[in-house]
Amino acid sequence: MPFWDGERWVSDLTPATTPRRSGWSNTIANLLTVIVAISLLIPFTASLALGPAGPKIDVTPATGPAGSKATIVGSNFMARSKVQLTWDGQIQKLPIANVNNRGAFTVTITVPKATEGSHTLGTMMAEGKGSKALRQAALDTATTIATASFTVVDAPAEPTPTADPTAPPATPAPTPRPTATPDPTATPEPTATATPAPTPKPTPAPTATPAPTRTPAPTPTPAPTSPGLTRSGPITVTADNVTIDAVSISSASQTGSAIKAIGTWSNPIRNLTIRNCVISGFNIGIEARHVENLVVEGCTISDADYAGIAIYSGVGGRLSHNTIRRIGYTRTDFSVSYKQNNAYGITLDRSSYNTTFTTDPRSSDFLVDSNLIEDVPLWMCLNTHAGQRITFSNNTTRRCPRAIFVAGDSGPQTNHPIDVTITGNHLESAVTTTGGTTNKVGVLTAGLQGGAILNNSISRTFTTSIYDYSGEGNGPSVGVTIGGNVLIP
Repeated sequence: MPFWDGERWVSDLTPATTPRRSGWSNTIANLLTVIVAISLLIPFTASLALGPAGPKIDVTPATGPAGSKATIVGSNFMARSKVQLTWDGQIQKLPIANVNNRGAFTVTITVPKATEGSHTLGTMMAEGKGSKALRQAALDTATTIATASFTVVDAPAEPTPTADPTAPPATPAPTPRPTATPDPTATPEPTATATPAPTPKPTPAPTATPAPTRTPAPTPTPAPTSPGLTRSGPITVTADNVTIDAVSISSASQTGSAIKAIGTWSNPIRNLTIRNCVISGFNIGIEARHVENLVVEGCTISDADYAGIAIYSGVGGRLSHNTIRRIGYTRTDFSVSYKQNNAYGITLDRSSYNTTFTTDPRSSDFLVDSNLIEDVPLWMCLNTHAGQRITFSNNTTRRCPRAIFVAGDSGPQTNHPIDVTITGNHLESAVTTTGGTTNKVGVLTAGLQGGAILNNSISRTFTTSIYDYSGEGNGPSVGVTIGGNVLIP
């Protein structure tokens, strides 16, 4: 009996034959299978190459002037690839980073000339080298892989001339920075007065902790604001929005402070600028307690007994292009309890160690950049105790036993420093003197919690170039990136 085999009627006496595919049909089917398999594998293999978390970059520091140095650290990129760094989508003069086999890279850049404010650092895959124009054309159609923000702040003044590096430690040749030329027709005022801004910013009530309404700022004590004014006596600032410009102050004694700004936790002094001043003598050149938005730039400070610039519980500011010399240089009496053999070129500290961070906060958010500190033979050129978000960059130190010291409060030192960056500094010629510390260390940290020590030049005259001290309750530093540091003679 015939039956239907799916194509035609077939006799049950005739064996059914299986239709054969043509060779072209098999080939097409196989190609389709391969294409489908590849399309499914591509996103999977790409995810393996880029890592589970996706590419990211971090920049340290995240703020600074044009021309300063910043370090970019990338992670989770495609292994052994090349990544072009960009600034607001443009190549500028930024390098191509080589990603290692772990998908990471580290590269240091010079911040391009740019307007103040936030800018975007980006990364794009770099295909070949080629000319800058060809690479930019390729990037214009490429996709940004990862970004980070960098804030450009006001560019500092030209660097201060430095002293002859060959001068002997015992008798360094003074090379003070030239002061601004006084106005030949200006008559020095017998009693200079501070001039707050015509419309000072309203002072809000403190919000850190419940407290009585903030006391209005008292009438300011005399503080000069006229460029070229010369004054021999000390200056005390008690008002907001004060500028002290091109003032010369000297003292035969090593007591008191040449310029002193003393606020309180509930009534800090805001927006104080000190520039182009020449200070000689005193115990402290510039002393500022409980200040906000402090700028000290272009000043020359010499022969102070305890500190060139001392900031206590200051929040936000910039110390740049200052020259500080011979601090504690002639001291022979080490019996004074609060200082003994301590001496600092620049220190950022707390106003008191025995109170809370509300009444005496950490000094925080300061840029200490492009200063020259020399001849501090007893102790330290640059220092912070329990500071937070502080950057020491592009400074030069000479003839001190410890160039940069980052530690907690005095014992037990449980208030650790946090997020301190030390980058691009030039640390020269370690020395010691009678009565001072005998341990010569380039960069000494104690319990630092986060930060970086990058691209510093450290003299071989230091017994130890970088040392982490964990005694006196500090514990070891954690989360600190170290790299690119070099030894110099």
